Amino acid sequence: AIVFYPVVWIGDGVKIGERCIIKDNCIIEPGVVLGNDTVIPPFTLISKRNPTSYQELPPSVAVQTQEASLDRYSEFKEEQRGKQ
Repeated sequence: AIVFYPVVWIGDGVKIGERCIIKDNCIIEPGVVLGNDTVIPPFTLISKRNPTSYQELPPSVAVQTQEASLDRYSEFKEEQRGKQ
């Protein structure tokens, strides 16, 4: 099982091992491989260049990711209206 907390961005081609826990407000860049039983703390950036060294994100990332999610949802709703 994989546990995701709210607002997690996962890039293309990311491989997630078994029993991983990815906590809230994390960004995992494309191509990262997470081994089994990996726990990613909140407000963490993981890059493919150095996947074993986590970079701490500022608390403002919570607001930024929420705003981006709302914008994407609004765009999605507009696209769906256009298809009707």
